[in-house]
Amino acid sequence: KNGTMALLCASLLNRNITVLKNVPQIEEVYRIIEVLSSIGMSVKWKERDVHIKPGKINLSNIDEAAAGKTRSIIMLIGPLIHKLKKFSISHSGGCTLGSRTVRPHFYAMENLGVNIKTTKKKYLIESKKLVPNEIVMYESGDTATENAIMAASLIPGKTTIKYASANYQVQELC
Repeated sequence: KNGTMALLCASLLNRNITVLKNVPQIEEVYRIIEVLSSIGMSVKWKERDVHIKPGKINLSNIDEAAAGKTRSIIMLIGPLIHKLKKFSISHSGGCTLGSRTVRPHFYAMENLGVNIKTTKKKYLIESKKLVPNEIVMYESGDTATENAIMAASLIPGKTTIKYASANYQVQELC
């Protein structure tokens, strides 16, 4: 499931169809697929595989109910900075297991030229000029590392992520 969530979010970076094989059919996956579909991606199940076709991104149609039920919503920031210069997304919801902060995600993004402001219900994201950089992850989280990788992936130049998580789901994304 963890690898799948990052790959689903990364499909936003692809200009062509993304096919993910043997996708787990679980609630977290369904929620992020609902979010992707609501913002303009065409997502179709073919047995246990998911086919994702890019479309015109429109966050005004985002399925807020689905977004509010998944922590993975935060991983849309990395890919979306390449599609939209200014946008907002809801605070991540879903699992409350352990106290996890979103600050490592923001720190990584800020090092790449992204400005993130937190309001009571939303994150306001703006990226005027994305730049490659060295990011030192002060907290080696899987999703924060994945978000940094997706954000850096389309920025021309070299970005180095130090103390990145090397867990299987990060390797899958790479």
